[in-house]
Amino acid sequence: QVQEASMHRFFRGHGCIINAQNTTDEDVQNTYVYPADKEKKMLDTLLSGHTEDAHSMLKDLLMQMEEYPFSTVKVAISRLIMSVNNAVRHMSERNGFAVESKPELPSPDRLETAVDLIEHYQLVFDHVRSSLADKRNTKQERLVRQINERIEQAYADPDFCLNQIAEELDMSPIYVSRLYKQQTMSTIVDVIHQLRIRKACELLEQTDWSVADVAEQTGFASSSYFHRMFKRSLGVTPTDFRRSKANAQ
Repeated sequence: QVQEASMHRFFRGHGCIINAQNTTDEDVQNTYVYPADKEKKMLDTLLSGHTEDAHSMLKDLLMQMEEYPFSTVKVAISRLIMSVNNAVRHMSERNGFAVESKPELPSPDRLETAVDLIEHYQLVFDHVRSSLADKRNTKQERLVRQINERIEQAYADPDFCLNQIAEELDMSPIYVSRLYKQQTMSTIVDVIHQLRIRKACELLEQTDWSVADVAEQTGFASSSYFHRMFKRSLGVTPTDFRRSKANAQ
């Protein structure tokens, strides 16, 4: 009886005073039901990537076991550990991050207190959050590279725009625009415009094409629009830009 009671220091911490009669109450033991619904909610939260909320729910779920005999609680915690391990494994397979490097979750009898177990769970959940963030950043960086490559290929098309990029990616224009701005601090519209101006400068400097031909080759809908956008960007007209470059040589 003393041995069973002493195990409740797992919840109450070092230096606690435990009433053995309270920890061996048969009525309490017989009424224990594993909180499967709360476990499912916690696992769903974890699987959705909300690791902080999942950890808080796990802590509450664990501490609610305190009033029951530890022999029963030990089985419940073991089940909980298995469920979390399975969930993390599923997330690693679904998202493609290494599960081998995650911290291990020891069995309750290898830990002194529930606080220790909760801290171990925190390490695992932090690993999951970090892995998901890395995966998300990698995916977003790859998407930005894909967008940049598409801009480089299609800038000369006067109809090329954000909506066309979003349609090709099968994503909403709002999402693509926001993601690109978050990753590059520039808008897709500005990047397309800047590339067209830069390519126009190269053609004006390196060829004897007319201003109208340069405008057509760099994706501007008309010479007048090209003239207006060029002067707004560089402060000079295309003709003056070409003349200044020729004089400099």
